[in-house]
Amino acid sequence: MMRVFLFIFLLVGLQVSAQDVTIKGSSALPAQPIRVIAKLDLVSGMEKVLASTVTDFKGGFELSFPLQQIEYVQVGIGINRAEMLLKPACAYSIHLELMNEKKPSFFDPQPLALQVVKTNDQGLQQQFETINYIFNTLVLKHFNVAQRLGQKQFLDSLNHNISEAIPVFAHPFLEDYVFYKKGSLVAVLQKMELKKIYETYFSHQPVGYNNPEYVALLEQFFGDYLLSGNKLFTYDAFVQAIASGLEATKAYLTDDMMMKSNPRLQELVLLIHLNNNYFNPGFYKGSIQNVLQQLSRSSTFAEHRLMAHNILEQRNYLTDGSEAPSLQLFDGASRRVAMKTSTLPTLLLFVDESCEVCKNEMNTLHDVLQNFANTIDLVVVSTKKGFPEMKTFIDSNRWNWNLYHTGDDIFVYERYNIRVFPENILLYPNGSIAMAPAPPASQNLAAHINRVLMKSLSKP
Repeated sequence: MMRVFLFIFLLVGLQVSAQDVTIKGSSALPAQPIRVIAKLDLVSGMEKVLASTVTDFKGGFELSFPLQQIEYVQVGIGINRAEMLLKPACAYSIHLELMNEKKPSFFDPQPLALQVVKTNDQGLQQQFETINYIFNTLVLKHFNVAQRLGQKQFLDSLNHNISEAIPVFAHPFLEDYVFYKKGSLVAVLQKMELKKIYETYFSHQPVGYNNPEYVALLEQFFGDYLLSGNKLFTYDAFVQAIASGLEATKAYLTDDMMMKSNPRLQELVLLIHLNNNYFNPGFYKGSIQNVLQQLSRSSTFAEHRLMAHNILEQRNYLTDGSEAPSLQLFDGASRRVAMKTSTLPTLLLFVDESCEVCKNEMNTLHDVLQNFANTIDLVVVSTKKGFPEMKTFIDSNRWNWNLYHTGDDIFVYERYNIRVFPENILLYPNGSIAMAPAPPASQNLAAHINRVLMKSLSKP
Protein backbone atom coordinates (compact mmCIF):
# COMPACT_ATOMS: atom_id res chain seq x y z
CA MET A 1 0.00 0.00 0.00
CA MET A 2 2.86 2.38 0.79
CA ARG A 3 4.20 1.86 -2.75
CA VAL A 4 0.89 3.07 -4.19
CA PHE A 5 0.93 6.21 -2.03
CA LEU A 6 4.55 6.90 -2.94
CA PHE A 7 3.82 6.49 -6.65
CA ILE A 8 0.89 8.91 -6.45
CA PHE A 9 3.04 11.38 -4.53
CA LEU A 10 5.76 11.20 -7.18
CA LEU A 11 3.27 12.02 -9.91
CA VAL A 12 2.38 15.37 -8.33
CA GLY A 13 3.52 18.09 -10.68
CA LEU A 14 3.57 15.76 -13.69
CA GLN A 15 -0.17 15.62 -14.30
CA VAL A 16 -1.71 17.34 -17.30
CA SER A 17 -5.18 16.91 -18.72
CA ALA A 18 -5.61 13.53 -20.40
CA GLN A 19 -7.67 12.79 -23.48
CA ASP A 20 -8.94 9.41 -24.64
CA VAL A 21 -7.29 7.40 -27.40
CA THR A 22 -9.27 4.68 -29.17
CA ILE A 23 -7.71 1.74 -31.00
CA LYS A 24 -9.83 -0.63 -33.05
CA GLY A 25 -7.91 -3.60 -34.36
CA SER A 26 -8.14 -6.72 -36.49
CA SER A 27 -5.97 -9.83 -36.66
CA ALA A 28 -6.15 -13.50 -37.56
CA LEU A 29 -5.61 -14.50 -33.92
CA PRO A 30 -8.76 -15.09 -31.87
CA ALA A 31 -8.79 -15.17 -28.05
CA GLN A 32 -5.34 -13.59 -27.73
CA PRO A 33 -4.37 -10.97 -25.13
CA ILE A 34 -3.81 -7.46 -26.48
CA ARG A 35 -1.77 -4.86 -24.60
CA VAL A 36 -0.68 -1.27 -25.16
CA ILE A 37 2.64 -0.88 -23.32
CA ALA A 38 4.64 2.29 -22.62
CA LYS A 39 7.65 3.18 -20.50
CA LEU A 40 7.17 4.90 -17.16
CA ASP A 41 10.42 6.61 -18.11
CA LEU A 42 13.08 6.03 -20.75
CA VAL A 43 16.01 5.70 -18.33
CA SER A 44 14.79 2.95 -16.01
CA GLY A 45 12.92 1.20 -18.84
CA MET A 46 10.17 0.26 -16.39
CA GLU A 47 6.99 -0.57 -18.29
CA LYS A 48 3.35 0.29 -17.74
CA VAL A 49 0.35 -1.30 -19.44
CA LEU A 50 -1.89 1.52 -20.63
CA ALA A 51 -4.74 -0.79 -21.62
CA SER A 52 -5.42 -4.46 -22.26
CA THR A 53 -8.12 -6.70 -23.69
CA VAL A 54 -8.58 -10.01 -25.54
CA THR A 55 -9.32 -10.50 -29.22
CA ASP A 56 -12.78 -11.83 -30.09
CA PHE A 57 -13.49 -15.02 -32.03
CA LYS A 58 -12.60 -13.23 -35.29
CA GLY A 59 -9.38 -11.68 -33.95
CA GLY A 60 -10.86 -8.21 -33.49
CA PHE A 61 -10.51 -5.91 -30.51
CA GLU A 62 -11.15 -2.38 -29.27
CA LEU A 63 -9.41 -0.32 -26.59
CA SER A 64 -10.03 3.14 -25.20
CA PHE A 65 -7.81 4.78 -22.59
CA PRO A 66 -6.63 8.25 -21.49
CA LEU A 67 -3.35 9.70 -22.75
CA GLN A 68 -1.68 12.88 -21.52
CA GLN A 69 0.92 13.41 -24.23
CA ILE A 70 2.28 11.90 -27.42
CA GLU A 71 3.54 8.51 -26.34
CA TYR A 72 5.93 6.03 -27.93
CA VAL A 73 4.31 2.66 -27.22
CA GLN A 74 4.35 -0.98 -28.15
CA VAL A 75 1.15 -2.71 -29.15
CA GLY A 76 1.37 -6.37 -28.24
CA ILE A 77 -0.61 -9.43 -29.22
CA GLY A 78 0.42 -12.24 -26.92
CA ILE A 79 4.15 -11.75 -26.29
CA ASN A 80 4.76 -10.21 -29.72
CA ARG A 81 5.06 -6.43 -30.04
CA ALA A 82 5.18 -3.66 -32.64
CA GLU A 83 5.97 0.01 -32.08
CA MET A 84 3.57 2.87 -32.55
CA LEU A 85 3.26 6.58 -31.82
CA LEU A 86 -0.02 7.60 -30.19
CA LYS A 87 -1.52 11.07 -29.93
CA PRO A 88 -4.14 12.11 -27.34
CA ALA A 89 -7.74 12.53 -28.56
CA CYS A 90 -7.09 10.43 -31.68
CA ALA A 91 -8.65 7.23 -33.01
CA TYR A 92 -6.77 4.45 -34.77
CA SER A 93 -7.86 1.49 -36.85
CA ILE A 94 -5.02 -1.03 -37.09
CA HIS A 95 -4.28 -4.52 -38.35
CA LEU A 96 -1.80 -6.86 -36.62
CA GLU A 97 -0.13 -9.76 -38.37
CA LEU A 98 2.63 -12.13 -37.30
CA MET A 99 5.46 -12.27 -39.83
CA ASN A 100 6.24 -15.98 -39.24
CA GLU A 101 3.57 -18.66 -39.25
CA LYS A 102 5.55 -20.86 -36.87
CA LYS A 103 6.94 -19.24 -33.78
CA PRO A 104 10.53 -20.17 -32.82
CA SER A 105 9.76 -20.89 -29.15
CA PHE A 106 7.14 -20.34 -26.49
CA PHE A 107 8.61 -17.15 -25.08
CA ASP A 108 10.56 -15.80 -28.07
CA PRO A 109 8.69 -12.91 -29.74
CA GLN A 110 8.10 -13.00 -33.47
CA PRO A 111 8.24 -10.00 -35.81
CA LEU A 112 4.82 -8.36 -35.63
CA ALA A 113 3.59 -6.19 -38.50
CA LEU A 114 1.37 -3.29 -37.48
CA GLN A 115 -0.56 -1.52 -40.22
CA VAL A 116 -2.50 1.66 -39.50
CA VAL A 117 -5.58 1.38 -41.71
CA LYS A 118 -7.18 4.66 -40.68
CA THR A 119 -6.51 7.44 -38.18
CA ASN A 120 -7.20 11.11 -37.51
CA ASP A 121 -3.75 11.88 -36.05
CA GLN A 122 -2.86 14.24 -38.95
CA GLY A 123 -0.20 11.90 -40.29
CA LEU A 124 1.81 11.44 -37.07
CA GLN A 125 2.09 7.65 -37.17
CA GLN A 126 2.65 7.51 -40.93
CA GLN A 127 5.48 10.03 -40.72
CA PHE A 128 6.96 8.17 -37.74
CA GLU A 129 7.09 4.96 -39.81
CA THR A 130 8.54 6.82 -42.80
CA ILE A 131 11.30 8.41 -40.73
CA ASN A 132 12.38 5.08 -39.27
CA TYR A 133 12.28 3.43 -42.69
CA ILE A 134 14.49 6.12 -44.25
CA PHE A 135 17.02 5.94 -41.44
CA ASN A 136 17.14 2.15 -41.33
CA THR A 137 17.52 1.63 -45.07
CA LEU A 138 19.98 4.46 -45.67
CA VAL A 139 22.16 3.65 -42.67
CA LEU A 140 22.30 -0.06 -43.41
CA LYS A 141 23.26 0.60 -47.02
CA HIS A 142 25.64 3.51 -46.76
CA PHE A 143 26.97 4.13 -43.25
CA ASN A 144 30.20 2.18 -43.72
CA VAL A 145 30.81 3.97 -47.01
CA ALA A 146 30.22 7.32 -45.34
CA GLN A 147 32.82 6.56 -42.70
CA ARG A 148 35.42 5.67 -45.35
CA LEU A 149 34.71 8.26 -48.03
CA GLY A 150 33.34 11.20 -46.08
CA GLN A 151 30.09 12.17 -44.43
CA LYS A 152 28.83 15.12 -46.46
CA GLN A 153 27.23 13.15 -49.28
CA PHE A 154 25.67 10.70 -46.84
CA LEU A 155 24.16 13.44 -44.66
CA ASP A 156 22.96 15.37 -47.71
CA SER A 157 21.19 12.24 -48.96
CA LEU A 158 19.65 11.64 -45.55
CA ASN A 159 18.38 15.24 -45.30
CA HIS A 160 17.08 15.16 -48.86
CA ASN A 161 15.21 11.89 -48.39
CA ILE A 162 13.55 13.10 -45.20
CA SER A 163 12.55 16.52 -46.57
CA GLU A 164 11.24 14.95 -49.78
CA ALA A 165 9.15 12.38 -47.92
CA ILE A 166 8.03 14.80 -45.16
CA PRO A 167 7.90 18.43 -46.33
CA VAL A 168 6.13 19.48 -43.10
CA PHE A 169 6.21 17.56 -39.83
CA ALA A 170 2.82 16.60 -38.44
CA HIS A 171 3.95 17.57 -34.93
CA PRO A 172 7.03 19.17 -33.29
CA PHE A 173 7.64 15.82 -31.55
CA LEU A 174 8.66 14.33 -34.90
CA GLU A 175 10.95 17.24 -35.69
CA ASP A 176 12.75 16.68 -32.38
CA TYR A 177 12.75 12.93 -32.98
CA VAL A 178 14.56 13.39 -36.30
CA PHE A 179 16.94 16.00 -34.84
CA TYR A 180 18.21 13.60 -32.15
CA LYS A 181 18.05 10.49 -34.29
CA LYS A 182 20.20 12.22 -36.89
CA GLY A 183 22.46 13.55 -34.12
CA SER A 184 23.76 10.08 -33.29
CA LEU A 185 25.06 9.84 -36.86
CA VAL A 186 26.25 13.43 -37.28
CA ALA A 187 28.27 13.39 -34.07
CA VAL A 188 30.12 10.24 -35.11
CA LEU A 189 30.66 11.13 -38.77
CA GLN A 190 31.83 14.65 -38.00
CA LYS A 191 33.92 13.42 -35.06
CA MET A 192 32.40 16.04 -32.78
CA GLU A 193 33.99 16.62 -29.40
CA LEU A 194 31.86 16.10 -26.30
CA LYS A 195 31.57 19.83 -25.63
CA LYS A 196 30.34 20.45 -29.18
CA ILE A 197 27.78 17.64 -28.86
CA TYR A 198 26.54 19.15 -25.61
CA GLU A 199 26.24 22.65 -27.09
CA THR A 200 24.53 21.42 -30.26
CA TYR A 201 22.00 18.98 -28.87
CA PHE A 202 21.51 19.59 -25.16
CA SER A 203 22.74 22.90 -23.75
CA HIS A 204 19.84 25.09 -24.89
CA GLN A 205 17.30 22.40 -25.76
CA PRO A 206 14.41 21.31 -23.53
CA VAL A 207 14.91 17.91 -21.90
CA GLY A 208 13.10 15.32 -24.01
CA TYR A 209 11.94 12.93 -21.32
CA ASN A 210 9.45 11.18 -23.63
CA ASN A 211 11.62 11.28 -26.76
CA PRO A 212 13.46 7.94 -27.13
CA GLU A 213 16.05 9.41 -29.50
CA TYR A 214 16.88 12.26 -27.11
CA VAL A 215 17.52 9.83 -24.25
CA ALA A 216 19.42 7.42 -26.53
CA LEU A 217 21.72 10.22 -27.75
CA LEU A 218 22.31 11.49 -24.22
CA GLU A 219 23.21 8.01 -23.03
CA GLN A 220 25.36 7.33 -26.10
CA PHE A 221 27.72 10.24 -25.42
CA PHE A 222 27.25 11.00 -21.71
CA GLY A 223 26.52 7.54 -20.31
CA ASP A 224 30.04 7.26 -18.87
CA TYR A 225 30.82 10.98 -18.65
CA LEU A 226 31.30 10.90 -14.86
CA LEU A 227 33.45 7.76 -15.01
CA SER A 228 35.61 8.66 -17.98
CA GLY A 229 38.81 9.20 -16.03
CA ASN A 230 39.45 12.68 -17.49
CA LYS A 231 41.07 15.46 -15.50
CA LEU A 232 37.75 16.72 -14.17
CA PHE A 233 36.09 13.44 -13.18
CA THR A 234 37.83 10.24 -12.15
CA TYR A 235 36.31 6.86 -11.46
CA ASP A 236 37.58 6.67 -7.88
CA ALA A 237 36.47 10.21 -7.02
CA PHE A 238 32.96 9.56 -8.35
CA VAL A 239 32.71 6.29 -6.43
CA GLN A 240 33.74 8.09 -3.24
CA ALA A 241 31.25 10.91 -3.83
CA ILE A 242 28.40 8.42 -4.27
CA ALA A 243 29.50 6.60 -1.11
CA SER A 244 29.23 9.89 0.82
CA GLY A 245 25.62 10.51 -0.24
CA LEU A 246 23.60 12.89 -2.38
CA GLU A 247 24.91 16.18 -0.98
CA ALA A 248 28.52 15.07 -1.49
CA THR A 249 27.66 13.97 -5.02
CA LYS A 250 26.08 17.35 -5.78
CA ALA A 251 29.15 19.09 -4.42
CA TYR A 252 31.33 16.89 -6.60
CA LEU A 253 29.31 17.86 -9.68
CA THR A 254 29.72 21.60 -9.05
CA ASP A 255 33.12 21.34 -10.77
CA ASP A 256 31.38 20.36 -13.99
CA MET A 257 31.67 23.58 -16.00
CA MET A 258 29.93 22.06 -19.03
CA MET A 259 26.61 21.29 -17.33
CA LYS A 260 26.88 23.59 -14.33
CA SER A 261 24.37 26.04 -15.78
CA ASN A 262 21.87 23.26 -16.49
CA PRO A 263 21.18 21.44 -13.20
CA ARG A 264 18.22 19.54 -14.66
CA LEU A 265 20.34 17.95 -17.38
CA GLN A 266 23.23 17.39 -14.99
CA GLU A 267 21.00 15.46 -12.62
CA LEU A 268 19.53 13.46 -15.49
CA VAL A 269 23.06 12.41 -16.51
CA LEU A 270 23.68 11.42 -12.90
CA LEU A 271 20.53 9.27 -12.92
CA ILE A 272 21.71 7.52 -16.09
CA HIS A 273 25.01 6.72 -14.35
CA LEU A 274 23.24 5.44 -11.24
CA ASN A 275 21.02 3.19 -13.34
CA ASN A 276 23.84 1.83 -15.49
CA ASN A 277 26.12 1.13 -12.51
CA TYR A 278 23.55 -0.13 -10.01
CA PHE A 279 25.20 -3.55 -9.80
CA ASN A 280 28.75 -2.37 -10.52
CA PRO A 281 30.93 -4.08 -7.87
CA GLY A 282 33.32 -1.12 -7.97
CA PHE A 283 30.86 0.97 -5.95
CA TYR A 284 30.37 0.56 -2.22
CA LYS A 285 27.49 -1.77 -1.42
CA GLY A 286 24.22 0.13 -1.13
CA SER A 287 25.73 3.53 -1.98
CA ILE A 288 23.95 3.92 -5.33
CA GLN A 289 20.70 2.73 -3.78
CA ASN A 290 21.10 5.31 -1.01
CA VAL A 291 21.61 8.21 -3.47
CA LEU A 292 18.61 7.08 -5.55
CA GLN A 293 16.43 6.95 -2.44
CA GLN A 294 17.47 10.48 -1.56
CA LEU A 295 16.78 11.67 -5.12
CA SER A 296 13.34 10.00 -5.09
CA ARG A 297 12.47 12.08 -2.00
CA SER A 298 14.23 15.38 -2.49
CA SER A 299 15.05 16.07 -6.14
CA THR A 300 13.93 19.51 -7.28
CA PHE A 301 12.53 17.94 -10.44
CA ALA A 302 9.36 15.85 -10.24
CA GLU A 303 10.40 13.81 -13.29
CA HIS A 304 13.62 12.83 -11.52
CA ARG A 305 11.87 11.85 -8.29
CA LEU A 306 9.71 9.47 -10.31
CA MET A 307 12.69 8.24 -12.34
CA ALA A 308 14.78 7.48 -9.23
CA HIS A 309 11.83 5.58 -7.76
CA ASN A 310 11.43 3.58 -10.99
CA ILE A 311 15.13 2.72 -11.16
CA LEU A 312 14.97 1.35 -7.61
CA GLU A 313 11.88 -0.69 -8.45
CA GLN A 314 13.29 -2.01 -11.71
CA ARG A 315 16.79 -2.80 -10.44
CA ASN A 316 15.49 -4.58 -7.33
CA TYR A 317 13.03 -6.71 -9.30
CA LEU A 318 13.84 -10.43 -8.98
CA THR A 319 16.77 -9.69 -6.70
CA ASP A 320 17.68 -11.43 -3.44
CA GLY A 321 14.86 -10.99 -0.93
CA SER A 322 12.42 -9.32 -3.35
CA GLU A 323 8.83 -10.44 -3.64
CA ALA A 324 8.36 -13.26 -6.15
CA PRO A 325 6.03 -12.48 -9.07
CA SER A 326 2.64 -14.14 -9.12
CA LEU A 327 2.64 -17.74 -10.30
CA GLN A 328 -0.58 -19.60 -11.08
CA LEU A 329 -0.15 -23.37 -11.21
CA PHE A 330 -2.47 -26.07 -12.58
CA ASP A 331 -2.47 -29.86 -12.38
CA GLY A 332 -3.02 -32.34 -15.21
CA ALA A 333 -6.78 -31.76 -15.05
CA SER A 334 -6.20 -27.98 -15.32
CA ARG A 335 -7.38 -27.44 -11.76
CA ARG A 336 -5.83 -24.51 -9.95
CA VAL A 337 -3.21 -25.63 -7.42
CA ALA A 338 -1.98 -23.38 -4.63
CA MET A 339 1.74 -23.30 -3.88
CA LYS A 340 2.20 -25.16 -0.61
CA THR A 341 3.49 -23.23 2.37
CA SER A 342 6.91 -24.62 3.07
CA THR A 343 9.52 -24.32 5.77
CA LEU A 344 12.13 -25.24 3.15
CA PRO A 345 13.61 -23.33 0.22
CA THR A 346 12.01 -24.11 -3.14
CA LEU A 347 13.60 -24.69 -6.52
CA LEU A 348 11.37 -23.81 -9.47
CA LEU A 349 12.39 -25.51 -12.71
CA PHE A 350 10.70 -24.03 -15.81
CA VAL A 351 10.50 -26.43 -18.77
CA ASP A 352 8.80 -26.71 -22.16
CA GLU A 353 7.85 -29.47 -24.60
CA SER A 354 10.30 -31.04 -27.07
CA CYS A 355 13.18 -29.69 -25.00
CA GLU A 356 15.98 -32.23 -24.81
CA VAL A 357 18.06 -29.72 -22.84
CA CYS A 358 15.25 -29.64 -20.27
CA LYS A 359 15.38 -33.41 -19.94
CA ASN A 360 19.16 -33.36 -19.59
CA GLU A 361 18.82 -30.71 -16.89
CA MET A 362 16.28 -32.84 -15.05
CA ASN A 363 18.58 -35.88 -15.16
CA THR A 364 21.48 -33.86 -13.78
CA LEU A 365 19.22 -32.16 -11.24
CA HIS A 366 18.07 -35.54 -9.95
CA ASP A 367 21.69 -36.44 -9.15
CA VAL A 368 22.36 -33.07 -7.50
CA LEU A 369 19.27 -33.25 -5.31
CA GLN A 370 20.37 -36.58 -3.85
CA ASN A 371 22.62 -34.48 -1.59
CA PHE A 372 19.70 -32.30 -0.44
CA ALA A 373 17.12 -34.86 0.64
CA ASN A 374 14.37 -33.30 2.78
CA THR A 375 16.10 -29.89 2.75
CA ILE A 376 14.65 -28.34 -0.41
CA ASP A 377 11.36 -28.56 -2.30
CA LEU A 378 11.33 -28.98 -6.08
CA VAL A 379 8.50 -27.75 -8.29
CA VAL A 380 8.71 -28.42 -12.04
CA VAL A 381 6.75 -25.75 -13.91
CA SER A 382 5.81 -26.70 -17.47
CA THR A 383 3.99 -24.87 -20.20
CA LYS A 384 0.45 -26.14 -20.63
CA LYS A 385 1.31 -27.71 -23.98
CA GLY A 386 4.46 -29.33 -22.62
CA PHE A 387 2.82 -30.85 -19.54
CA PRO A 388 1.94 -34.34 -21.00
CA GLU A 389 5.46 -34.89 -22.33
CA MET A 390 7.08 -33.74 -19.08
CA LYS A 391 4.75 -35.96 -17.04
CA THR A 392 5.62 -38.98 -19.18
CA PHE A 393 9.33 -38.28 -18.77
CA ILE A 394 9.12 -37.85 -14.97
CA ASP A 395 6.92 -40.93 -14.56
CA SER A 396 9.23 -43.03 -16.73
CA ASN A 397 12.09 -42.18 -14.37
CA ARG A 398 9.92 -42.89 -11.32
CA TRP A 399 10.72 -39.52 -9.78
CA ASN A 400 8.37 -38.33 -7.08
CA TRP A 401 8.43 -34.74 -8.29
CA ASN A 402 5.78 -32.02 -8.16
CA LEU A 403 4.83 -31.17 -11.75
CA TYR A 404 2.39 -28.39 -12.68
CA HIS A 405 1.72 -26.17 -15.69
CA THR A 406 1.06 -22.45 -16.12
CA GLY A 407 -2.29 -22.75 -17.90
CA ASP A 408 -3.02 -19.91 -20.33
CA ASP A 409 -0.92 -17.37 -18.44
CA ILE A 410 1.71 -16.69 -21.09
CA PHE A 411 2.97 -13.56 -19.31
CA VAL A 412 4.37 -15.55 -16.38
CA TYR A 413 7.58 -15.89 -18.43
CA GLU A 414 7.82 -12.12 -18.72
CA ARG A 415 7.25 -11.73 -14.98
CA TYR A 416 10.07 -14.18 -14.19
CA ASN A 417 12.26 -12.78 -16.98
CA ILE A 418 12.70 -16.21 -18.51
CA ARG A 419 14.47 -16.14 -21.86
CA VAL A 420 15.39 -19.77 -22.35
CA PHE A 421 14.25 -23.23 -21.25
CA PRO A 422 15.17 -24.78 -18.88
CA GLU A 423 15.47 -22.08 -16.22
CA ASN A 424 15.99 -22.46 -12.46
CA ILE A 425 14.64 -20.05 -9.85
CA LEU A 426 15.47 -20.37 -6.13
CA LEU A 427 13.00 -19.18 -3.48
CA TYR A 428 13.44 -18.71 0.25
CA PRO A 429 11.04 -20.54 2.59
CA ASN A 430 8.87 -17.38 2.82
CA GLY A 431 8.45 -17.44 -0.98
CA SER A 432 10.67 -14.47 -1.76
CA ILE A 433 13.35 -14.57 -4.45
CA ALA A 434 16.66 -16.13 -3.44
CA MET A 435 18.21 -16.27 -6.93
CA ALA A 436 16.71 -15.56 -10.36
CA PRO A 437 17.94 -17.07 -12.49
CA ALA A 438 19.85 -19.77 -10.66
CA PRO A 439 22.56 -21.62 -12.61
CA PRO A 440 21.99 -25.01 -14.26
CA ALA A 441 22.46 -28.15 -12.20
CA SER A 442 25.57 -29.01 -14.21
CA GLN A 443 27.27 -25.82 -13.05
CA ASN A 444 27.34 -24.54 -9.46
CA LEU A 445 23.67 -24.85 -8.53
CA ALA A 446 24.55 -27.02 -5.50
CA ALA A 447 26.71 -24.25 -4.04
CA HIS A 448 23.87 -21.75 -4.32
CA ILE A 449 21.39 -24.18 -2.78
CA ASN A 450 23.79 -24.54 0.17
CA ARG A 451 24.07 -20.75 0.40
CA VAL A 452 20.28 -20.38 0.48
CA LEU A 453 19.97 -23.13 3.08
CA MET A 454 22.56 -21.50 5.33
CA LYS A 455 20.91 -18.09 4.95
CA SER A 456 17.48 -19.56 5.67
CA LEU A 457 18.76 -21.26 8.84
CA SER A 458 20.36 -18.02 10.07
CA LYS A 459 17.07 -16.09 9.84
CA PRO A 460 15.04 -15.93 13.05
